[in-house]
Amino acid sequence: MKKLLFLCLATIVALCSFAQKGQEEFEKGMSFYQEENYTEAISWFKKAAEQGHAEAQYNLGVCYAHGDGVSQDDKQAVYWWEKAAEQGHAGAQYGLGVCYEFGDGVSQDYKQAVYWWKKSAAQGHPGAQYGLGVCYYNGDGVSQDYKQAKYWWKRSAVQGQPQARYMLEILEEESLEED
Repeated sequence: MKKLLFLCLATIVALCSFAQKGQEEFEKGMSFYQEENYTEAISWFKKAAEQGHAEAQYNLGVCYAHGDGVSQDDKQAVYWWEKAAEQGHAGAQYGLGVCYEFGDGVSQDYKQAVYWWKKSAAQGHPGAQYGLGVCYYNGDGVSQDYKQAKYWWKRSAVQGQPQARYMLEILEEESLEED
């Protein structure tokens, strides 16, 4: 019984320490980022990201996408967002969707945009919900489906996305949701 209890406790301790890997480095990076010392923030984000810290991977992607502290590099943004997205980071999943929509750092691929936006939208990301609505409205990467467009735009609009509210008005004016 003692062996089983010890093994359970050891597993819990190992899981907790794994979950915290990179947290300290990430927090240092955030402090520098908030001070707009992007070069130092990048250094700390990389340390945390290389340890598998999803939020640091996401933030590193943002820095590369915007050119904060590094040369703007869409391929590097995609690289880091993929790592975070695979861990379920909604913001990274949204960012990947945008990259695939416009072909930034990757070949343009609406099906991949839809793939990542569905994951992000399921977690409540309003930008991903709006993007899905656009894809369904236009038939980009999915079959055109005005009901699905309306479904996703409603979810996005509830969270304050003004473009989604505007597109819902257009659907209503055109009576397209009935098709």
